[in-house]
Amino acid sequence: MMITVEFVGGAKKSFGADTMRIERPEITITGLFEMLQDMRVEGSPALDPRNTLVAINGVDTSAADGMDSVAKSGDTVSVIPVIHGGARGRERLRFEIGGRHMEVLAVRPEGPPGAAFLDGLRGRHPKLGIQALSARFALNMSHAQKILALSVEADKRGILIANRIETDILMRFALTTQISAAIRTAGIKPSSQDAFLVISMGAPGALDSLHRELGPLLTEPFTADNAGFLRKKFCITQKTLDSAPSETPLEDVLAERAAVLNASAA
Repeated sequence: MMITVEFVGGAKKSFGADTMRIERPEITITGLFEMLQDMRVEGSPALDPRNTLVAINGVDTSAADGMDSVAKSGDTVSVIPVIHGGARGRERLRFEIGGRHMEVLAVRPEGPPGAAFLDGLRGRHPKLGIQALSARFALNMSHAQKILALSVEADKRGILIANRIETDILMRFALTTQISAAIRTAGIKPSSQDAFLVISMGAPGALDSLHRELGPLLTEPFTADNAGFLRKKFCITQKTLDSAPSETPLEDVLAERAAVLNASAA
């Protein structure tokens, strides 16, 4: 009776290993964290549940019962620290998920971005993975991080719902397994002057280069209340929210639906 714990990114340093086996028939995530705290390498930082994403067999536990979620024998629990860095203020939302450096930038163009905007960014910054989406499809920063963590984990496991992680990210925000539908609904509109989000992945220096280019166009992220739009767009009822065992029900329902897209695509 074994549960496999998989450490991702900075968590590896705290335990001196990529994986660990726990001899238990089952255990809650709360119980697992309490056990792991006593197994850390001496002097390493403690795991902070508020800054750690936990997945059981690739499914984010925040979309289930959170820290009360139960891992059973044969399951794989992934522990993924979310490390914040840079200036979390008007412009920079930079962090690390699964060893990947990422940044979310809110952009308000001076005019319509045009059909070639995204391709142009990718061409000028070939070392980065870049995706752009309508700001209306991101509830808040925590929601964005959960979607990105799902895509990073899917890429690691070889179960992306698209052939590229950038496309996978857009599809999970749009909650669809159809690439064309994701682009049509959640992608940036070439003729619109609405704000949009640019998500980039790569080395810190390359992220800095993109930030400098977009600097004059940056605006405050996540200022709009998108809850009503997202509930209506994805037909999320109050009954559904009331049944979610979470302090952030809409955020976690969106993450849960993004997580199960793999099953829909199978």
